[in-house]
Amino acid sequence: MSRYEELQDLVASYGEATILLIRESSRFGYAIIDGFPDFLGCEKHRVKGVPPTGGTVDLTADHRDAIFSFHHKNPNFLEPVTMGFYVEMANTKGRGATWVIFGIEFWVNGPDMIVTVARNDQRAIAVPRVDNPDLTRVFEVLFDEVRSEFSIDLDAARERPRIGFTGSGS
Repeated sequence: MSRYEELQDLVASYGEATILLIRESSRFGYAIIDGFPDFLGCEKHRVKGVPPTGGTVDLTADHRDAIFSFHHKNPNFLEPVTMGFYVEMANTKGRGATWVIFGIEFWVNGPDMIVTVARNDQRAIAVPRVDNPDLTRVFEVLFDEVRSEFSIDLDAARERPRIGFTGSGS
């Protein structure tokens, strides 16, 4: 085999690995969006994909594959794929909601998909790349992240002697 042919094989392998990463990231990403509402016990429409980068996002739109980083740049580079999605927390006392937006990174490592929840402290979870992967650990980390998003500030506020504004009352 010539050196040129060796490089051709290397480029072909690189392309195959990139296609695998894109295919598996998409499969795992949609499985997370589909399964997380059941894990939470909420309606399906409370969890949706959004573009992983950028400014203001239309939360009512169906972003399809634009929820993945490979949609926004040349996918010929073998690098982790990022997916954006949100959980809508409906207000229990009236109208309105709060949206918690996440970024998740995917990387293929042999027989596993490495799923990294990119929020406060990045947590990587290895999930076997099987037909119906068990995403329970990913869902648990996502749940912990949503809970901690609010509980840390709330716990700190409860320790303060006063919350909000003070005035003379006149």
